Amino acid sequence: MSERPDKVFNNTYYVHIDIFKSIHDEGAGLEDFIKIGSAKRARAYMHDIYYTMTINPGAQAGFTKMIETALSVSEKNSFLFHCFVGKDRTGISAALLLEILNIPKETIYQDYLATNQLRVQENQEILQLAKDNGATQEITETLQIALNVESEFLDTFYQTVTKEFGNIDAYLTNVLHISPRMQQDLRTLLLD
Repeated sequence: MSERPDKVFNNTYYVHIDIFKSIHDEGAGLEDFIKIGSAKRARAYMHDIYYTMTINPGAQAGFTKMIETALSVSEKNSFLFHCFVGKDRTGISAALLLEILNIPKETIYQDYLATNQLRVQENQEILQLAKDNGATQEITETLQIALNVESEFLDTFYQTVTKEFGNIDAYLTNVLHISPRMQQDLRTLLLD
């Protein structure tokens, strides 16, 4: 956090939730992808990250805390959540919130994939900086995987939920401990 600090907004209450706190050897920073060194391995690594985020108890606790934090926001306030690039941990967080709101899966995927269009400038700046610092074409291709989302990554999340926990409702209720009442309260807060 100290090398990439958040922008500070007045009258804001910050909650730091480290989804990767108890996940070792699977970082999602650009440095981790530079070490991987190939686009093929980077894509497999992304699937591993989504699988691990789904089943890791520490990550699950982080997602629970994120949802509970959303529930604690009053109607007059806003709720912002993000991660380093805003696509993987943030993407799963958004998918979970949208699932609770009963948003169709097609819309969830559209929202998730919109990340690629919304991050074009930032991604180009990161890639240019890497090139300026001597990154090879292979490293650049690897970083492009790391900086973008693919529907298959979100597929890995949903497939893992189904295989390991039955379905998204069971995952939310039994694994993340977001009760049906809490889910209804969130719908009331965000939709009414």
